[in-house]
Amino acid sequence: MGRLLRMTFVDSKPPGELIDLRAYTGDGNGAAQPGLQLLSLDQLREQSASVQWLVKHVIPLESVGIMFGGSGTFKSFIAIDAALHIAHGLPWLGRRTRQGPVIIIAAEGGTGLWKRVQAWHQAKRLQWQHAPVYVLPIAVDLLTDAERVAQAAAVADVSPVLVVVDTLSQTFSGEENSATEVAAYLRELGTRFRALWQCAVLVIHHSGH
Repeated sequence: MGRLLRMTFVDSKPPGELIDLRAYTGDGNGAAQPGLQLLSLDQLREQSASVQWLVKHVIPLESVGIMFGGSGTFKSFIAIDAALHIAHGLPWLGRRTRQGPVIIIAAEGGTGLWKRVQAWHQAKRLQWQHAPVYVLPIAVDLLTDAERVAQAAAVADVSPVLVVVDTLSQTFSGEENSATEVAAYLRELGTRFRALWQCAVLVIHHSGH
């Protein structure tokens, strides 16, 4: 599967949580201010052990990640498979999952998603009615409308453990080659989704040539 995709997760902080280093340089009168904390390897080991996982040792909770690969490498199928395993609380790829609601922003052919979901349930011999999966079947600009998605979830009384965004290009009005604009997009997902629900956000993206 490593040849089909690469998956990168970042536990990025929203803008309001960024550290202002000027607050740690003193108060102007020589008085020491609270400093940054250096961790020993033992402390680092303890913090690492406390990480909560959506999929054990694969997808952490409270993360924003990108799954990307070339066209025809089954990125959407893999993401849907993971999402449905999580919705049903089933192990995925032999790894334990945390069961919970899933939101899929199906910006590329959302209505066609049903056949995939139905086929998956038939293959697993499970009832689709038991899956807490919620779908937004349209393209939406998450740079400006991520809050509207959060509001729709609130109306439906849904607090997801996973949000799948399929795809970046269909939900991003900025320039994909601009590091600044992509960073703003990912920060918006971190603020509006990850921080709000303490969930994982998985963005599907087509890689270039």
